[in-house]
Amino acid sequence: MKIKSILYMLVIVLTLNFVSSNVVLAAAVAPVPNYPPNAPVATPVVTPNPSVTPGPGVSEPIKEDNPWYMPEWVSALMEDFQQMNQTFKDLMSGKLIHDAIEGLIVSWVDEMMSPLYGAFAKSYLFSPRVAEISLVYSGWSIFSIIGLAAILAGSLVLAWNVIHGKKDLKKMLQAFIVSFVACLLSLTVLNFLNVLMNWITQKFLSGIIGTTDILYEGLKGDQILKSLILGADGITDAIYASKTLGEIVVATEGGIFTLLMFVTIVVVPLFFISVLKVLVLMMMAIFVAIWISYTAYSGKIETLIGFINIYIRTLLVGLISAIQYGIFVRLQTDYGEGAGFSSEIGVSPLVFMILSILVTVILIFVFWVRPLFRAIKRPMTLNGGATIEKLGGMGERTSTAMNSVGKRLGADSLQKGSLSLKQKSSRIAEVGKRMQTQQKGTRRNRVASKLTGGISESIQGVKYTEPEALISTGTMVSVDSGHLELEDDRIIESNQTVAKTLQKDKFEHSEVINIKSSERADMSRLIKEIKPKYGERINWNAREGKLTLKGDTGEIKERINGEMLFTTSDVQRGYYKNGLFIDTETLKTHVDGSEASKSELKKVKTLLPTYRKAALSADVAKEAYKQLNQQVGKMPWVSKIRLDNGALWIPEEHVTEAEEVFKQLLAKPVDLVRLDLPKGNRFMPALEEHIKLKSKNKDLLAGLQINSKDTYVIVKKDLEQAFKSALEEFRDGRTPYWRTREGNIKVIVDGEPVSYGQAPIPGMDMGSFENFQAEMINKHKS
Repeated sequence: MKIKSILYMLVIVLTLNFVSSNVVLAAAVAPVPNYPPNAPVATPVVTPNPSVTPGPGVSEPIKEDNPWYMPEWVSALMEDFQQMNQTFKDLMSGKLIHDAIEGLIVSWVDEMMSPLYGAFAKSYLFSPRVAEISLVYSGWSIFSIIGLAAILAGSLVLAWNVIHGKKDLKKMLQAFIVSFVACLLSLTVLNFLNVLMNWITQKFLSGIIGTTDILYEGLKGDQILKSLILGADGITDAIYASKTLGEIVVATEGGIFTLLMFVTIVVVPLFFISVLKVLVLMMMAIFVAIWISYTAYSGKIETLIGFINIYIRTLLVGLISAIQYGIFVRLQTDYGEGAGFSSEIGVSPLVFMILSILVTVILIFVFWVRPLFRAIKRPMTLNGGATIEKLGGMGERTSTAMNSVGKRLGADSLQKGSLSLKQKSSRIAEVGKRMQTQQKGTRRNRVASKLTGGISESIQGVKYTEPEALISTGTMVSVDSGHLELEDDRIIESNQTVAKTLQKDKFEHSEVINIKSSERADMSRLIKEIKPKYGERINWNAREGKLTLKGDTGEIKERINGEMLFTTSDVQRGYYKNGLFIDTETLKTHVDGSEASKSELKKVKTLLPTYRKAALSADVAKEAYKQLNQQVGKMPWVSKIRLDNGALWIPEEHVTEAEEVFKQLLAKPVDLVRLDLPKGNRFMPALEEHIKLKSKNKDLLAGLQINSKDTYVIVKKDLEQAFKSALEEFRDGRTPYWRTREGNIKVIVDGEPVSYGQAPIPGMDMGSFENFQAEMINKHKS
């Protein structure tokens, strides 16, 4: 009985061992090493589960030889008992069941994901080259022939009408010719855009991931997904090539939960985005000729704008996905090497990656899917009107930001550019709104009005109203550089010091008598009489009316008063030498214009430096003196400036430097406003001439910037009302008129454009009648 029991036991052990070995082989997964932070690992090594019996193709561990005294059947029996014990432990702990379920789920997931890899490989990161897809080329060829035939027929009809004198159709003919060429080159252009975007994507990926030898466009679908988990090793390391994506994901933290999250949040959404992107690019390439021909016939430029908007957005979806992919492949690579942000905080980038994919999907939905569905609702215009309106709105917001930055930096050109952008963006937004509401092209209605002599407009009830005279676009802040007013140069030493210095330099005591202009002729005759007696003691400047007397002047003054019946005034006392006179009371210098006097002045300035008084109030002078003395290190000449009783004195030799510095010290902010006049008018030069000749406000023209090309003015805020008054004065009594392409004159009477023989006098040239007509038709429709 004991022998039978032992045999039964051996049979049971062998059976359990066989079953457990096969079950474990089916469920075993070699785990991916979970690197600890900051632990550098050159090459990841996959460590097999020690509890798993190696299967086919896996080398068995080397067995030690049995001792000489132990038979082989005893050794085999002991191994069987050990395996049976391990199997029993796994069964009791639940590991055997867990591994079996896990292996089954991994198998299911891998089978489900395998068919999706092709979409990832072809279109997740890159866009397919549409011209190389046979279905696209065939479909494009068919619809291009239809579109080209329609455009050619329209071109022939238009050309016939233009030849027979209908000049209004000339621009339409040009549009048809451009459309014909665009239709021919459409597929080539679209394919070029795809190739260009793919090239940009390759450069982005190489730069972000830090590789130059990987052609990312040639990656397989499973390689792309594996590298999101393993980093660059998922692409380059052959050890992971034999592992399925499910096996790699389930071996990470979270196991089956992570695998399910990865499939539902990463794989499935990105697959649908990739497939939808390819379908959109193919459909747009096939039907591009239809949209081009529709644009030519309808005149609706929004169709072309809508097409470009959707196509570019579709291409950018791949770039957005590629940037996200590159960032997280780099994060995974750094983490595996024990470096990078994730390693520093000790969190696996796998979690970040799954969340980032969720954010990326939301971004793609807002950026691409939602505009795509809106375009599908309007298949003929592709919602181009709304795109133009949004473009205008973006321009307005950008202009506001630019204007704010320009004000802070004090950049006049940036502020002017921002206001121009605001005006143009506002017009673009209005055009976009009209495009979404109008049913027929404005150009067609204008041509119909021309052909019917205005009857079509009258039937529709189009009324003409004069455009607004003035529209405020926005404000600017400019800085007016200050100007330093200086008095004549003078010496500011004490009178005693001046007298002593001048006497030492052989200056003679003298007086200057200022002769009235009415008495200068008589004085000239008297000087001729007394000159021989007094000689060099008399110096007469007839042009300025200055009589200089040197030495003892009493006798000479008595002679003059005795022989002349006129009186003298403004007697100045001082010192004189070689044509240079220095007033000892005011300490001002005066030269008679001769070279000798100028040379003498230079010499005196070395002995007695001259200064010029700044025309500033006492408070401003004190503050300027304080600020300047803080910059002595940068400007040494500042130490020579003097402040005397609230008066600021600038050395004559440093006046040029002082004027430059005071441009900043005395600078003041000036509020400006931009005012737009009717677009396209041609009366701006006449308005400027009117303000120059007749405006009562003389400061208005000095602070006025007039742009005749873009029909706007920039004026100081405090002069805005003065400009409005000047404009009203200019408009008063003038008749606004418009000129057609043929040269006919139109004026508005009771809301109707009336033909005039000649331009009215006085009149206001408002520019092109055709542009005004288009504006009125659009206004009527809206």
